[in-house]
Formats: sequence, structure tokens, C-alpha cells
Amino acid sequence: MINPLFSVIVPVYGVEKYLNECVDSVLRQNFDNYEVILVNDGSKDNSPAICDEYAEKYSQVKVIHKENGGLVSARKAACRVISGKYVLNVDGDDWVRDDFLASLADVILGTEPDVICFGVANVFRDRIEEEQAQYDVGYYNRKDIEKKIFPELFMSYEGRYFKPSICAKAIKRELYKEFQLKVDNRIKIGEDVACTKPIIYNANSMYIMNECFYFYRQNEQSMTKNKTAFSMLTPELIYQNFSTLTANDLSMKEQVERCIFQMFFGTAISQFNRNESHRIISNDIIKELEKPYLKKVIAGCRYDKSNIKGNLAVFLLKHRLFILMRLAKKVMNK
Repeated sequence: MINPLFSVIVPVYGVEKYLNECVDSVLRQNFDNYEVILVNDGSKDNSPAICDEYAEKYSQVKVIHKENGGLVSARKAACRVISGKYVLNVDGDDWVRDDFLASLADVILGTEPDVICFGVANVFRDRIEEEQAQYDVGYYNRKDIEKKIFPELFMSYEGRYFKPSICAKAIKRELYKEFQLKVDNRIKIGEDVACTKPIIYNANSMYIMNECFYFYRQNEQSMTKNKTAFSMLTPELIYQNFSTLTANDLSMKEQVERCIFQMFFGTAISQFNRNESHRIISNDIIKELEKPYLKKVIAGCRYDKSNIKGNLAVFLLKHRLFILMRLAKKVMNK
């Protein structure tokens, strides 16, 4: 296939139960100008064999087999072979609507934006919840992006932020590759944040759709949704990335600090999932709090008075009230 319109990247790890449904949903599209890149990230189940079967049967399917390195490394591996004008990501346990690509192609034909954002449907065992666009539907030029998106791109004073899900976006290939390849492989949570925020910050145009084309399975066992004690290195790595990105843009400084603060607070709370004593976990969090970047972030983090959750999080970390952080975990998740 020469110059397809879309490259659909599917990272694969431990999803043999759902992989057929995922790939079949892409291959059912009522549109044929696309390629599918299946990236087997060292999966130990039958997923690699399933990937090979698709590649043998369908000419538009390519397979990459690699050692396990995590979601970021899988997406980077795909960057070496993608040839589509636009890039899409689909998790190996999710699926898409049959008119997904055709609908995006219609938008591209009319406006050819750098990024297209669309809605997702969160699929639970007993219900489906649609998550539509946060902003007005339509075309945004650079001035529109700066005016309507930038005020809450990373995180606003009120705690609002641009939703980072990479699976809810179609991105021009060169823009995608530029920033996906800059994401540190050690980032194990916030992979989408680290990639999509810089992309939107640099995009010259964008189109927002309301349709929910993507079905996001709420499965805690998958590579992209596993809930454990997240690495406290991740906020630091993303902070370094964002600080460099916005070095000459003082208007973004506070937003970046709020974004990183919330990320660290989430990773700090997740430490209590570890099978270790409260004392050991608390000491590990204290060590992180002594890092210069985090002292700067916490000192500069400000929220509107109406943002109770944000202000509570700042208070708990500033005063190192780790026992209350365990209780706050329930409040933050409501």
C-alpha cells in the first residue's frame, strides 16, 4: 500500500481475549485507505500468534514483535514504519465504530487539520457512558486554539484541563512522530499526557467532533489501564519535558505546575497500594518531596477557592499528612 490516509497503531500486551474484537473493528471500516500496525510488546499469551494470523491474511496489516518495554516503547516502534498521513492509536482491548475512518476522512477532505479530536464511549460491565467534546464542534485555526484551548491546555486555575487521551485523536504523522519520539520510555503512567499536550501546544489547526467513535473498555488488567503503585519518577520526567517546551511562555508556567502537581499527587497516593508499611511508603514520598523540582511545583501551585479537591491535595502534601491522603483517595475518585 502506498501512502495510506491513516496509520492505525495497536499496542498489544496480554490482550488475547479482546484482540480479535479490536482488530476486526478496524478491518470492518467502510473505508479502505489505511494500514494497521500491530505492535506485540513481548506479550506472553497467544496475542503474538493472533497478530501474525492477521498479517498473513490482510495486506494492510503489519506486525512488529519486540521485547517488552512498555506502552511508550511500543508506540515508538510503530513510528519507524507508519506511512499514513494521519496517525490513530487503538488499545488492544478496545474497539471502534464501523464509520470511524470514513467520518474522519470527510473532515480531512474539507479542512485538513493538524489534529482531529472526537468523543469516546467508556464501556463498563453494566453501562456505556459517552464522553463527548469539551469544546464547540468545528474547525480551529491557531488563533482559535490559543484563545479557546490554551487557557486550560495543561490545567487552569479552576482545575479544568484539555483531555489528553491519544486514542481520541487523529494526528498528522510528522507532528505525531516529533513528539511521540520525545516521550521517555520510563514513563509508565501519563503516556498520553506526555505526548498530546505538546502536540496541541504546537498544532496550527484542529477540528473537534462530537461523535463517539471509540469504545474504551474499562479493564484494569490491560497494559494501558493497570492500576498499581505508579513510578514517582514519571512526574519529574514529564515536568522536564513540559518545562523545556514552554520555557519561553510564562503564561503556561502555572498551568504546567498545576498539571505536574496533580500527577505527582496521584502517583503519591498510588504508593499506598504497595504491600509495605505506612512508614516505608511515607519515607519514600518524603524523599521525592525534597527534590528541587517538586518543591518549586508545590510552592507555585495555586487553585481557585472553588476547587476543593485541588486545594485539599496541596494542603495534604505541603503538611505531609499521609494518613489523610489514604482517606483523600476515596474523595478524589468520586
